[in-house]
Amino acid sequence: MLILNHTPQDSCPIQQYHPELWASARRIYAQLTIWVSLRDQVFHRNKIDARGSIRKAPNVISWTISLDKLRRAGDKDAGAIIRAWNTVASKQQQLVGGKAQALKNVLGLMPESVFTEVVLPAVSELSWEKCPWSDDAFSNKRIFPGGAPRLGDAAWRTRLTVTAKSMCIMLQCQVDKHKKLMLTCSPPKLTKDKMDEHAEQAALVSSLADEVQALVPIPDDVLRTALVQAFIENDPHVHSEIASIMATRAD
Repeated sequence: MLILNHTPQDSCPIQQYHPELWASARRIYAQLTIWVSLRDQVFHRNKIDARGSIRKAPNVISWTISLDKLRRAGDKDAGAIIRAWNTVASKQQQLVGGKAQALKNVLGLMPESVFTEVVLPAVSELSWEKCPWSDDAFSNKRIFPGGAPRLGDAAWRTRLTVTAKSMCIMLQCQVDKHKKLMLTCSPPKLTKDKMDEHAEQAALVSSLADEVQALVPIPDDVLRTALVQAFIENDPHVHSEIASIMATRAD
């Protein structure tokens, strides 16, 4: 069907150049469905996906893409969309609990650049089943921009507050480590506790880079290579130093 869809654009008369394909295509029975709304179309597709026969059941990322399309078309209330889906979906297909919260978090709290430049490419490359994250991992609001530790003095709470930049660093670091582990084993998905820990570490790296640059006129590309990129690429010395600072909360 994809070939048939493109042949008119290519000015290629399929009857002439591919008569056997044309004869076979004429025996395909199809049903024309006219959707009342984009929401109905999305729900129908996700119901088919959720059957889990050939297609994979929709995960948080695929749902985010669907809801983002609806949002761009003017259907912006994610909570209302989830409630509407749950009224027509089977119990196994419903978006409830951690999965519903994760979907709201990714859609409402994750910076678009982080989603499109880090999360989506990683899931596209590795698949949802083999990527570092689970629905549960994204249900934790503390890993999103604005998240901060509840304890500690004001200076450290500021240092460990998640920003768009630090979230990007965290996720890039997780993808890098996951890919390296996949060369020798099947790494498990990250737990909520690990996501919390990584969010604080990445926030500290981002804060330290900003603090150093404010004190010493180091070019941004040099500082990024020496600290930030080394952290992203899981340099053991950098990670050891960051873990030591986190443990002692040394200034």
